[in-house]
Amino acid sequence: MSGSGALIVNSGASLGMGSAVSQTLDRALINNGNVTMDFGASLTGTGSIQNNGQFSIVNALAIAPAFTNAAGATLTKYFDTGVTTFSGAFSNAGTVNANSGTLAYSGGGTDTGTYNVASGANAAILGRHAQPEFRRAAVC
Repeated sequence: MSGSGALIVNSGASLGMGSAVSQTLDRALINNGNVTMDFGASLTGTGSIQNNGQFSIVNALAIAPAFTNAAGATLTKYFDTGVTTFSGAFSNAGTVNANSGTLAYSGGGTDTGTYNVASGANAAILGRHAQPEFRRAAVC
């Protein structure tokens, strides 16, 4: 998706994103509702993602756009056992649930939020400025 402006998911609305081939995000995606990503490939581009609601990752992929998980928002990875890598800046002031597989962060960012890592899941911080504190949770 390219061009000026932003794609806004309103409160109470849902956006499903799925593809077996890489997709490009060159504009802002602002989520105030529910977004589900079910890619077998990567999300590339120079855009950004602002999560103010519920953001779910179902399938392993790489996410290049900067990602902000705002206070009160929730990012959850579930279902697949693969690695999801955030290569752009990742900032978390909300809640991140790693219910399966691995969440990897390599692009810097800030962390003041909560990380819940289920038994058998992983969170890997690579090249970050500050290491967040991870909490193992029996149920996320």
